[in-house]
Amino acid sequence: MIYTYAFYFFIYAFLGWCTEVTYAALETGTFVNRGFLNGPVCPIYGCGMCIVITLLTPLSANLFFLFAGAMALTTGLEWLTGFLMEKLFHERWWDYTDEHFNVGGYICLKFSLLWGFGCVFVMRIIQPIVAFGISLLPVTAGTVLLIACSAGMIADLSVTSATVAGLNKRIRAVDSLSKSIRKVSDGIGTLVSGDALLVTKAMSENGALFTEQSEADKAALAEKKESVVSAASAIAEKKDDVTGALAEKLAAQSELFSMKLTLGQRRIMRAFPKMRSIPYKEAFETLRRKLPGKKKDDEDGRAA
Repeated sequence: MIYTYAFYFFIYAFLGWCTEVTYAALETGTFVNRGFLNGPVCPIYGCGMCIVITLLTPLSANLFFLFAGAMALTTGLEWLTGFLMEKLFHERWWDYTDEHFNVGGYICLKFSLLWGFGCVFVMRIIQPIVAFGISLLPVTAGTVLLIACSAGMIADLSVTSATVAGLNKRIRAVDSLSKSIRKVSDGIGTLVSGDALLVTKAMSENGALFTEQSEADKAALAEKKESVVSAASAIAEKKDDVTGALAEKLAAQSELFSMKLTLGQRRIMRAFPKMRSIPYKEAFETLRRKLPGKKKDDEDGRAA
């Protein structure tokens, strides 16, 4: 039982990956290695078909119940997977918000119908062939093959998780630096505003010194002028310090942006074109623009 279902998982995970790659190729006109993992597998398809085979095989003779059951099961799995991945990695990996009749962007009616029709086709046409093929494979050879596939997927999962962790760390660094730059910039703006107010005040009081007033009034105004000049000098010093801090942070930002995304990070972002970070949306989009060809894609999109 475990042996057979392990084969079902890997076979349908691979066929699901082929489906995703084909869909992406038709949509973008180029090959995109779709899926969370680097290897040619999409585990959600393997899990989905194992669930469908287990629960719906007794209903496979009735097309309506097979379709309705498959649509409900696969839609529920897609919602749960999207929700858990968002909570685990703090990213929305796919987003159906633009689709009609969606639920939280995790699922939508169009793809639920496609999953239902696809499962009917697989259960009626593909599954009998897959089951027969597995029965022909010697158990020893099959066991060795399953162990190799499992080891490869576990290694792939470890590498991919580390890649996503690195990407999230990079996103947090970009977000933190951007906030620091905005804070310093706001500080400079405050100081510049202070300069303007001081100049206005100084001009007003300086003009008052030349009007006919008592010596005591002139002495008081002269003292105020000195205090204004002193305050302006202090602000100028602070502005130099803040400007220096801004220059350092801009240099750090430039260095951070000059670092190329790793091959794995680029693959992840291309595999999920609607992926977005929940807490660091702006920083994530900044990094997405670093993808090779992204600028050209944006220009083509605007032209269209």
